[in-house]
Amino acid sequence: MRTLMTTLCLGMLLTTSAHAAKTKTTVDQLNALIDEMYQGHKSDDEIASRLKEVDLSEQLTTAAANSLTKYHPGPAVIRSILLLSVESALLPPPAADLPTLPAPDAAAQAALVSKAKQIADQSFPQVPRLTATKQTLRFQNGIASVQNLSGSGNRMGNANGFQDNIEYLYPALVSAQSTEISSLAGEELPPAVVKQRDPASPLGQVSQIVPGLPLTTVLSDLGNTTPTFLRWQTINSRQTAVFTFSVDRKQSHYKINYCCFPEFEHVGSEMGFAANSGSVATFKPFNASPGYQGELYIDSTTGIVLRLVTRAATKPKDFVTQEDIRVDYTPVEVGSTHYILPVHSAILTTVVPNGDSFMKYSTRRTLFDVTYSNYHPAASASHP
Repeated sequence: MRTLMTTLCLGMLLTTSAHAAKTKTTVDQLNALIDEMYQGHKSDDEIASRLKEVDLSEQLTTAAANSLTKYHPGPAVIRSILLLSVESALLPPPAADLPTLPAPDAAAQAALVSKAKQIADQSFPQVPRLTATKQTLRFQNGIASVQNLSGSGNRMGNANGFQDNIEYLYPALVSAQSTEISSLAGEELPPAVVKQRDPASPLGQVSQIVPGLPLTTVLSDLGNTTPTFLRWQTINSRQTAVFTFSVDRKQSHYKINYCCFPEFEHVGSEMGFAANSGSVATFKPFNASPGYQGELYIDSTTGIVLRLVTRAATKPKDFVTQEDIRVDYTPVEVGSTHYILPVHSAILTTVVPNGDSFMKYSTRRTLFDVTYSNYHPAASASHP
């Protein structure tokens, strides 16, 4: 994926296309489809439009995505491939890519999980305050906003009180930015000053876009529970044991905090001013403390957690119906010391942008691909 990103012209954005049903597709089928279209001399836009119909059933790994550069894809296809990589980031890779090894016995499983907890508990608190470069690609569909128009008389923007600025039928690359962030104990810290967002803006209603729960918190939430062995997987040439787990809401420290969703109040008519009656929209955050499920990816040799996946157990009536997060960790040399730090994350969210207003029910998907690099000690003068 990183190779594709260096090729991508970030200043260009996807355009909308006609709606088509998504098709469940394996990585092999994706490769065959792309090869067929290039053999047929299809244009960059034609291929990208066809790829919008693909719903991968397997993870499109960085290596698999980079292998597609042999076709010398144009910017539209590159954006489509990047999106497919993010959308499939939490899925297992193709079965052919998985090691065919027997599962470890119960004692070995428990020992490996215990070792991972011990390493995390010992290593993360020792990580000093650091700064790093955070590069974020944001994909989003269904961009719409609530317009609370001022003036006399009816304050509704139109018959429904809503005005759609832009409507993408498919997720599109809508922004790319690089910022400097601070971290402590391996956890990204929120900015010192948070600018107030307009909740009705096209890019409103987003989470903090940080790598989810700290790994140490997840391991603490698990308590004495031993996760269930799921499979073997190879990550960065390391034999990795994948465990699945579930945390009940009562034991969970998971927090969902999104801003903001519209709430309408009827005004005028109750006071006898029928001619000037209408609705006024105010915006309120959505907060929840759900349980969650996920996977731990543990290096079978070192006991280091190389990847953490969490999926919030949201409710059907929640305004936030999906928050799935994958975080990749690796030992990073800072100065002369190695620390286990997050280097990449993928965040998949779905919200109901109109909340429980009387507007037609719709959902909005926002996906983030985040890369952390250039870790270095934080300047003491900048961070008292």
